Amino acid sequence: IGVAIGLAGVLAIGPIMANVSGELGDNPAETAIAQHTALAVQTDSFYAIGDSHALRDALMKDGSPAALAHAPNLSKAHLVLEGGAQVKGNRDGVAFRYREGDHVYVLQTYVELPGSGVTSHSRHIGHNLMRGYKGIDSSAAFWSEHGTTYVFTGEGDEEHILDVAALAFYGMTGGGGGHH
Repeated sequence: IGVAIGLAGVLAIGPIMANVSGELGDNPAETAIAQHTALAVQTDSFYAIGDSHALRDALMKDGSPAALAHAPNLSKAHLVLEGGAQVKGNRDGVAFRYREGDHVYVLQTYVELPGSGVTSHSRHIGHNLMRGYKGIDSSAAFWSEHGTTYVFTGEGDEEHILDVAALAFYGMTGGGGGHH
């Protein structure tokens, strides 16, 4: 009976795990999206600094590039900066944590992070194509501008995260989709 249960478990869970690891595999965009939970609660090497200029100075002292170390002011979307840290891995990146009430959002910035594509939740925000992805425990808005790639993650579905990102970064409401 134990062997039969184990075999049934392998047959049922094996394809699911292969699917998850295949989707997250070597795709840097998917890897960044999958880091949401770890970055949302990170305390090691995390600077709990709400002032963006002081935070930038601290991150640059740790070796973060100046172009990535600046935390955008997202107060027009009621997001309050809690701090930030360097993103560990094979790419230079910085992560900033923002909060709105009980909701935590993470913004990761990278220099040209490959791996994104058009999704069923893609929309034009201004002159940028912002793509929505569903991760394991969060959703993400993913876009590039002036050589920097942004991965904005939080709880909720893809459309919710795209709406929050469109408001926070471009001041656009109502589902985006247009040029400003």
